[in-house]
Amino acid sequence: MPAPNEPALVQFVKDTKRGYCQHFAGAMALMLRYLGIPARVAAGFTSGSYDADSHEWTVTDHEAHDWVEVYFPRWGWIPFDPTPGRGTLDARYSSTSPLFSGEQFIDNVGPEGRRSAAVNELSAQEANRPGLENSGIGNSRGGGAVVGAVRDKGPSIVVLAFFVIAAAALVIVGLKTVRRTLRFAGRDPRELAGACRRDLMAYLADQGLEVPPSATLLELGQIVDRYFGVDAGPFVRAATIARFGRPDEANVELVRARRELRRVRRDMRNRINVTSRVRGALSLRSLAV
Repeated sequence: MPAPNEPALVQFVKDTKRGYCQHFAGAMALMLRYLGIPARVAAGFTSGSYDADSHEWTVTDHEAHDWVEVYFPRWGWIPFDPTPGRGTLDARYSSTSPLFSGEQFIDNVGPEGRRSAAVNELSAQEANRPGLENSGIGNSRGGGAVVGAVRDKGPSIVVLAFFVIAAAALVIVGLKTVRRTLRFAGRDPRELAGACRRDLMAYLADQGLEVPPSATLLELGQIVDRYFGVDAGPFVRAATIARFGRPDEANVELVRARRELRRVRRDMRNRINVTSRVRGALSLRSLAV
């Protein structure tokens, strides 16, 4: 009896040994990858039936199928159909095809990577099948149109992905800059002292430190000293007076508090590596502070 909550593929390999094409294809691809052999599961349809009178192929949902493609250097991706009794892929070199020959396979797809006359003949036959002209089947490189498309479009996709990621990063940094600017938009020294406290909390949050919302200035200073080795004492004293001191002292101490805040942030930034800086710059945690 399979163990509860056990993945279906694990149950198939260990216990049942019975399943659909997804199970057989997934198991084969997983085993090949464990051996260091590039493999992938392909999903699509088998050939269906060909009507010679109408010159049309009929493919229904009954032809839906999963199989495995294995990568051979200098050959590309070669299909294999591990599902018993279902080896109906067009490629006759599938290991479950009735015409499959192990000796011919070794001869044709050997370590030398050379192509024999038998495989050339097979490719020509497949390329000229009715309805499959110019489909890419039988391409001498084994990759066909799909590999060519990936080769041709790959660089542009990478560039597009880079620009998308860069744009997202700029949006995040822009939002955080606007949030910080608005935080210090007031004029009341006591409110601005509170903004200094929230700004330091936001920086610590972006570095992955869990700071309770009720943390006092003194507790924040202790966190900075414990995790970054930076003395935040002058900032704590100035911000405390600006927040709770006499009105005639608040403005003077606020200027000192903001200066010390910049110094504390700079010193913390100098104590961490580039990866932590980038991760902190792109973190969204500070937006919730």
